Amino acid sequence: MSQKVVVLGAGFLGVNAALDLASNGEEVLLLDRQDTHEYIPSSIDLLRGRVQRQELEIELEEFLPEEVEFKQVEVEDIRSEEKTVETRNGLIGFDKIVIALGGEPAEFGADISQAENVWGLEPAQNLTRKTEDVESALIVGAGYVGVETAGELEEKGIDVTMVDAGTRPMGRLDEKSSEKILEILQEKNICFKGGKTVNQVDENSVSFEDGGKEESDVVIWAAGVQASKTVQEIFDSGPQGVEVNQGLSVIGEDNMFAGGDCADIEPPKTAHKAMKQGEVVAENIYSDRESLKQIESGQNFLLLSFGDEAGLVFRDKLLFSSGFLRYFKDLVKTYYFTRLRIKKFLV
Repeated sequence: MSQKVVVLGAGFLGVNAALDLASNGEEVLLLDRQDTHEYIPSSIDLLRGRVQRQELEIELEEFLPEEVEFKQVEVEDIRSEEKTVETRNGLIGFDKIVIALGGEPAEFGADISQAENVWGLEPAQNLTRKTEDVESALIVGAGYVGVETAGELEEKGIDVTMVDAGTRPMGRLDEKSSEKILEILQEKNICFKGGKTVNQVDENSVSFEDGGKEESDVVIWAAGVQASKTVQEIFDSGPQGVEVNQGLSVIGEDNMFAGGDCADIEPPKTAHKAMKQGEVVAENIYSDRESLKQIESGQNFLLLSFGDEAGLVFRDKLLFSSGFLRYFKDLVKTYYFTRLRIKKFLV
């Protein structure tokens, strides 16, 4: 007998989980406040026009098979005991629920409303327009998104400065790899300033806790990601997200699963990992096994772009970089959409 599974969020985890669940005979309802599925890892490619927006998104109503029902609604709450989801359009019942509402820029106590970001296709398009006639850009955050954004803007001929609370870029990597990334940034004349904690953000400047200030034509916030505030409010979880076990079952709940940016799982939280988590969640629901399938720990590899080049990161080490890897990163996007269409065909 099929179960009614409600999937909250049409990101990498949500869409893949929905298709896999439908393929295995479950009744699936997918909810999202947007009507598209976005390939966010390539949002930076909009900055120089390397791709067009329509290449990075899928219209859900047109794409999804009839076995997956889709509703464009805003999720407000989950009533666990009643097994219902509260939306702005009313209540929706479920047997099992998948929470995949993603994340949003981490604020760290600062008001970032005047800063730009690339978290999604619409913000990336806004930044593209904003940087058409500027000479300088200031990026807050020197992690994955910050470094990739800096590389794209430098290729546009913009003077880029990066600031970060940490003392080195890509601080999650080992020290040697981080130093190599710093060398690459310096070769591109991208200025990195570490040990700078931002406490105020304005349209054209940021202020630091030590009393200093940095000005620029545009400020871009890339200081990390927090769980969806909706998830934080529902579960009182904090920015790390809802707590789950290795089978992605929400702690203390028998019928809830969660993953991706909205769950408290081992970093880094990447699109590839979210896709794989969607497949694990789906299997744990349709197989109805007593012992849940576990997610794989760690991240085997990561492609980090620096403008027209990209580097291969393997187990927190930067192995090498080349122009070919930048091309290969584009192929990963093509592979993803092809894989998604095959999944749809198999439903």
